[in-house]
Amino acid sequence: LHGAFEVQFLCAQRGAGVLLNISAKFWRISRPDWRVTAQVWTMGLEITTLSLAYNRLVHVAPELGDLKLLRELDCSCNRLVNLPARIGALRHLRVLKCNGNSLELLPEELGSCMQLEEVICSENKLVALPRSLGNLRKLHTLLAQNNSLAMVPPTIADVRKTLTTINLAARTPRGESRAAPRGRRGVSAASRRRRGLGSAARPVRVDTAVSASAAP
Repeated sequence: LHGAFEVQFLCAQRGAGVLLNISAKFWRISRPDWRVTAQVWTMGLEITTLSLAYNRLVHVAPELGDLKLLRELDCSCNRLVNLPARIGALRHLRVLKCNGNSLELLPEELGSCMQLEEVICSENKLVALPRSLGNLRKLHTLLAQNNSLAMVPPTIADVRKTLTTINLAARTPRGESRAAPRGRRGVSAASRRRRGLGSAARPVRVDTAVSASAAP
C-alpha cells in the first residue's frame, strides 16, 4: 500500500468498529517480499475487522498483536507459512480465517484469544492443531479439513459444550475420486476455498476423546 492516505481510504465503518479491506490488493502491497505496509499496524485503536485475503502475502508482521481491538482477521488464500506468535495478544479476536495458505502449524498462543468463536484453517499443510485450542471456551466452529492432520489433541474435548461445527476431514490423496458431496454440485473450486469448504475428503483419524466430543 502506498501511504497513510490510501490506507485510510480503504477503511469503512462497520457498526461501532472499522473494517480495513485489503483483499485482492496484491498489486498495492510492498514488493518484492509481499508484506503489508507498516501503516496498517499503527491503527491498533481503530481497526476491528481486517481482511488481507487473496493477496500474495508470505508474511504477517508480529505487529499484528498491536491491533488491540481486532475482532475478525481474514488472511485466507495467501502464501503464508506461519502466523506470528503475537496473535495471542488479540484478546478481542472472535473470528480467524487463515484457510488456503501453506501453514504447517498454528501458534500455541492462539489459546490466549479467549473470545475466539470461529477458526477456519482448512486447505493448508497443517500436521497438528495446538493443544491450547482447549482453552477457547467460546469456540463453536472449527474447520480444519483438507490438511495433513493425523491426529488432533484430546484437549478439543474441553470445548465440547460450545463446539457445534467441526470438520477435520483429511486431504484426498491424488488419484482418489473427488465426487462432489450432495448439495455441493455446481460450486466452483474458488468459491469453496473462499468459504473454507475445500473438496470432498476422507475422514482423519482422531482419538477417542475427540470423537466423543464431536458427536451430536
